[in-house]
Amino acid sequence: ARGRHLAQALRCHLPGDVELAMEVLLASVQASAEPKAAGAMAPFFYLPHTCFVAEFGLDHFEASMRAQHLLTQHFTAEFSIRPFLQHHTQATLERLAQWATDPSHHVRRLVSEGTRPRLPWGQRLRAFQEDPSPVLALLERLKDDPELYVRRSVANNLNDIGKDHPTVL
Repeated sequence: ARGRHLAQALRCHLPGDVELAMEVLLASVQASAEPKAAGAMAPFFYLPHTCFVAEFGLDHFEASMRAQHLLTQHFTAEFSIRPFLQHHTQATLERLAQWATDPSHHVRRLVSEGTRPRLPWGQRLRAFQEDPSPVLALLERLKDDPELYVRRSVANNLNDIGKDHPTVL
């Protein structure tokens, strides 16, 4: 509910065309300094950006994927990717498979964290709770990632899957 409120509040200040609005949002990210340098809470500046993508981007898949790819490198897109996994499952899984080899560890972490069936504070991904095989295929690519940050996300995802499918792991 708060995410929807943030997205709608932001919408009032952006162009009416959703794809143009996303370009404005992306330009604001590219023009800003590295948010981590400004303090621990600074990345939350981008929370409304990700809420906007989740709320208004479903009919604009490519623009939304571009936005999430960039935004996750500054904040996180683990919550905003979930509506795409629900409404554009196959296309989103295909994009995540590509991102599993992305140079950015933040993008690779999104592949794992965004597909967690039981992500804390996130909407459950019931389809993956029922059949975790698409997620397991992604995790297979990430399980030996050089970044501990990514491997911890893989472990958390496997823990989620294990709650619904204790014999799979």
